[in-house]
Amino acid sequence: MKRASCALLTLLVTLLCGMQAFAAPLRFDAQGKFKILLIADPQDDQTPEPDMAPLIDAAIRKTQPDLIVVLGDLVENWAVSKEYGSDGEARELSYEETLENCRVALDCVFAPIIASGIPYTAVLGNNDYKAGVTAEDWYALLRRQKGILLPETRVYADGRTDNVLSVRGTDGGEALRLFLLDTGKSGVTGEQVNAFGELNDDRSVPAIVLQHIPVPETYTLWRLCSPWADGAEHLKWFIRVRLSPRTARGEDSGRLLKNGFSRQFRSWKACGNVIGAYFGHVHNVSAEGTYGGLRLGLVYSDRWNGNFRHGCALLTFDQNDVEHYTWTVFRCTGSVTTGDAVLNEEKDEPYPTYTVAAWLSRQWQGLTGYLQEKIDRIFHS
Repeated sequence: MKRASCALLTLLVTLLCGMQAFAAPLRFDAQGKFKILLIADPQDDQTPEPDMAPLIDAAIRKTQPDLIVVLGDLVENWAVSKEYGSDGEARELSYEETLENCRVALDCVFAPIIASGIPYTAVLGNNDYKAGVTAEDWYALLRRQKGILLPETRVYADGRTDNVLSVRGTDGGEALRLFLLDTGKSGVTGEQVNAFGELNDDRSVPAIVLQHIPVPETYTLWRLCSPWADGAEHLKWFIRVRLSPRTARGEDSGRLLKNGFSRQFRSWKACGNVIGAYFGHVHNVSAEGTYGGLRLGLVYSDRWNGNFRHGCALLTFDQNDVEHYTWTVFRCTGSVTTGDAVLNEEKDEPYPTYTVAAWLSRQWQGLTGYLQEKIDRIFHS
């Protein structure tokens, strides 16, 4: 079934290759609005999961964006670079075989996007590089996707490419600037940080940064909390954390707390016009908050070959007040294979009060659920 789905998607891409590329500049609409759909981590292979493309299609139909950005990890590195025999043994594929698998996988990921006719672009992620394909070949694969916006603003010695897109206002002037940065396997290089100021030459224009791997400052959105606080997540030992109710909102997960500050974030601050940055990479988390005056956000994954939450995010800008844009999260539940797939807006729930009673209640629910599961297994074994 997966191979049949991929074949249909690849055929669709082939048919669409005769269409004209997106030539018109990005613009705010007549009402002064501009919407960016963020999709992260499809992370699939040459035989994609049945839900991957339908989720992307559903996200596009639900949000009707003006631009679509895929935030990296386009392929699953081990799946495109290895072949598994009937005995479960893995065989390393040749470079040419891996490259071909990546080509087919990209066709499947981008087919619903190209079919929508909406302008789109993408950045690379760590899994893309871990597949063993060179940066030069990756960008060659991306550029063959019909209509993709990759202006190649700056190409570095290692082949990485950073791109800048401008969004024009209704008066024709630049109203918003988008920086698409290549974080490689582990983050941007010092060369990229040094070059950012040159790329960001006109600092009177509000700017958004879009890349795969988050800056460490993103993890400051999580705070230590009492073990009895509702929503508290276990980090390690007896440490509990949750999203700071003062600075962040979204889906809690306690596995993100890390120490460290980055030159990259400091360069954004120094420029003065960067108002926000958004990332993939974390899969299960959808959260946004403010640190140092900048908005930082993490986007759910579109990866289906694992136990992950799935969804997307939408940024909506008003040209009369670009800095105060809105962030909307959509979460997918169910599956197309079972016929119950639904993509709904995820509502922010108010943070519960820190109480010992709430903690005890949660522990009691966990214990009774565990005991009930054990009893069910005994009687059904």
